[in-house]
Amino acid sequence: ILTGHADVSIAVQAMKTGAVDFIEKPFEKAVLLSAIERAFARLAHADAAARSSEAAKLWVARLTPREQEVLERLAQGLPNKTIAYDLGIS
Repeated sequence: ILTGHADVSIAVQAMKTGAVDFIEKPFEKAVLLSAIERAFARLAHADAAARSSEAAKLWVARLTPREQEVLERLAQGLPNKTIAYDLGIS
């Protein structure tokens, strides 16, 4: 956020909703460039996370329905013995 009218409550709200920085006019060029670099870094991280999430979805889709049942229970934090008992696996 680049503003000529700084207000603490607006700055807090902006940061809570994802602003990289809250810069008040007048500003130094280095401050603005630093904020832009952080924004691009955040975008790169979000893009990598999205690709990773998509890869995980594809991997899970290749599992058999039974394997997906086991994975779901593992994700819930259930121990192996409980999963085996619940699914009738010996």
